[in-house]
Amino acid sequence: ASLPAGSLPRLDDVGIDKTVLLFTVLVALATGVVCGLAPALRAFRTDLQESLKSGGRGSTAGRSEHRTRALLVISEVALALVLLVGAGLMLRTFQQLQAVDPGFDPHHLLTLEVAAGGKAYRTGPSRIRFFEQLRPRLEALPGVESVSLINHLPISGDIWTLGIIIYGRPDPPPGQQPTAAYRVVQPGYFATMKIPMLQGRDFDNHDIRDTTPVAIVNEVLAKRHWPGENAIGQRLRLGANWMTIVGIIKNVKQTDWTENPDDEIYLPYAQSDAGFSFMTVVMRAHGDPLALRKPVEEQVRSLDKDVPIAHVQSMEQVIADKLWRGRLAMTLLGLFAAVAVSLAALGIYGAISYSVSQRTGEIGIRMALGARSGDVLRMILLQGLTVVGIGITVGLFGAWMLTRTLGSLLFGVTARDPVTFIAVPIILIALSVVACCLPALRAS
Repeated sequence: ASLPAGSLPRLDDVGIDKTVLLFTVLVALATGVVCGLAPALRAFRTDLQESLKSGGRGSTAGRSEHRTRALLVISEVALALVLLVGAGLMLRTFQQLQAVDPGFDPHHLLTLEVAAGGKAYRTGPSRIRFFEQLRPRLEALPGVESVSLINHLPISGDIWTLGIIIYGRPDPPPGQQPTAAYRVVQPGYFATMKIPMLQGRDFDNHDIRDTTPVAIVNEVLAKRHWPGENAIGQRLRLGANWMTIVGIIKNVKQTDWTENPDDEIYLPYAQSDAGFSFMTVVMRAHGDPLALRKPVEEQVRSLDKDVPIAHVQSMEQVIADKLWRGRLAMTLLGLFAAVAVSLAALGIYGAISYSVSQRTGEIGIRMALGARSGDVLRMILLQGLTVVGIGITVGLFGAWMLTRTLGSLLFGVTARDPVTFIAVPIILIALSVVACCLPALRAS
């Protein structure tokens, strides 16, 4: 339910399946039967003479039983550590993803897609006029700070590219022409998105048809094609049109959150020949942007009730939908790790507690002979933590080998991240100390 629409094929078909549920119940029952049979068979085959000898030596369980319990605890600790390391790596990855600078401020931004199609908007000027009329209506709404439009929203929208030619330079050989992504925006887009203007100016109401074609480029394009020069005033051709660069903006994430931005050009919407029928409205609000949803839809329909509206969401939701893979992996691994840690803690507590109950006579004799409570406490803790230490060692080796499979999901951290590989054993040791202390305190 937490996944964005369209993220997985046939996501709507996923649910609680009766067959899967029945299978899971049968597996749980079979596990209980198998785990119950093992000690039952052992009790059935026990050599009474050997058992009495074993019990006489301090009322401790036989060595084979001790080894079996220790092996179970070691397995639980090792599995818990592997899963915890995986969850830790995904948590660190998600933190790195959230710390990425997209080049704009996503907070308090509402986005929605509006399509001016049909008979009423067959021509470019009619489409341009519709969106020019829509913008002041939205700006007049209470709680709105600024409004603008773009054809394709960064991060979530499509990306269109065209070949570019730099004025005054020879045409590149066929197939080697540089390309750039291009977007069409209304004036005020960069201010609304809080994209820093590094040089030059924004588009204004004078950048319309029959005036000098202008463009704004990102920092990557300016440095790549005019290194050490000022790109303002330079000319380039995008498609068939020559245009003059009037501004340079900070690089903005385009479609991939983890990739470095490539060359990008912004064009004024009023200068487009055909006038795009599909535009995305971006609105910066003073408070919660989603509170503007209903009044915005009312304003669009008051201008034209037949114009469709889609994907009304905050920019933070847009980014969250883009990061769903990392969030899902982190959530699942975290849940599995939490279950594994709980089982490991219960296993340690159960094994140590059972061992203490079997050694009640021995502990009583030790204390009668002068052992102090602290001595008994250390003895029980050492017994438990020795097993835990072996489990952690095995688990670290397993995690070291298996976390390489997470490589494609990681960002900003390596599969052998030292912070994770140090923090996880410390967490497990702390939990193990608590699990060992309860029976150890009771014994002392």
